[in-house]
Amino acid sequence: MNGTGSKSAFGPGMGIGHEFGLKMFSEGVSPSMFKLAVSDPIRRASVGAALRGEISLATISPEDWIVRERVVGESLAELGLPMFDQGDVVKAAEKGVGIYDRFVPSLPKETARKQLLKACERAGVKLYTGNSKDGDYDGERIATVAGVFALDYASIFKPTNAEQHPYVLPYDQQMGWATEQGGDGFSTAEEAIYMAILRPKVEIGFLPYIGGYIRCQNTCDSGDSLGVYWSAGNGLRVSRWYRSGAGWLLWALPRKFRALGA
Repeated sequence: MNGTGSKSAFGPGMGIGHEFGLKMFSEGVSPSMFKLAVSDPIRRASVGAALRGEISLATISPEDWIVRERVVGESLAELGLPMFDQGDVVKAAEKGVGIYDRFVPSLPKETARKQLLKACERAGVKLYTGNSKDGDYDGERIATVAGVFALDYASIFKPTNAEQHPYVLPYDQQMGWATEQGGDGFSTAEEAIYMAILRPKVEIGFLPYIGGYIRCQNTCDSGDSLGVYWSAGNGLRVSRWYRSGAGWLLWALPRKFRALGA
């Protein structure tokens, strides 16, 4: 099809573009998502793959990864987080990146969790009791480190074997599971909020799971640990979990992380 034919097929004459927009709106696709599909090369390629009947993209070039992270970084900056250092993003890409790799900015431990919870609220994620203060348990605070964290959003809150692990496992056994998955133990609570809540909300517009708890490495009183919880009804919060505790809704996020320069 020549350029003129392509333009008329989606232009006012046929009205296909307008009809497509209306149909996508009825499927929950907002104008802002269309904007991302235009500006984000990975989102654009994914949309193209879906329209061609292909399942998914398996690879990403360093150049497209840098563009994707710039677009996402701009969206996160609008929510109150510092803009990604573009030099750091380029350095991360030069080390080799995959489609599930996401850039993590550096945030100080004193304010990281507060900043991330506030950004989630601004992004439209419901907070527990409606505010970040009541939904943030007073446990260990850990700074985020600039680098790359690998996570397939489709894997969040999913079990990995017939025994439904990592669910119904106490702390030490969950830690073993996280290591077997290729992680350096558990994520921090700050990383869990960023990777499993904020990033998918910004990138795809919604949280792609029912919800539950994510056990984290942060310690709290009596040697227990923190967990990040989200559900549509109760919202997002950080609370404590007993190390001996095991539950049907207690998941864990393996820390597949590479610090900048590592």
